[in-house]
Amino acid sequence: GAQFVMTMSRHHQDWCTLPDLSSRLTTLPTFTLNLPDDAMVHALLKKNLIDHGVFVDDQVLTYLGKHIDRSYAAINQWVQLLDRLSAEQKRNITIAFVREILNNICPH
Repeated sequence: GAQFVMTMSRHHQDWCTLPDLSSRLTTLPTFTLNLPDDAMVHALLKKNLIDHGVFVDDQVLTYLGKHIDRSYAAINQWVQLLDRLSAEQKRNITIAFVREILNNICPH
């Protein structure tokens, strides 16, 4: 009666060589977690910043979302970085602030 969640980056047929285990895994419900779209990036940035007690304008979230990697890990890393730097520098998170950080981290 136990339940568990298994995550993997490749389908089990690509790595499982045991026929019995492979057939059992085939019967389990699965889903694919795709990279977030614009709306999801925006929502995740907003939610994670609010969780840190940081509130920013939607224009800042839109700007940031267009300039960062579309991965859940990258979104989390950016939120932590912005929160830390804004606290250290005692600055609000604005488009100018985000642009400055983006230029320092990945200059064009």
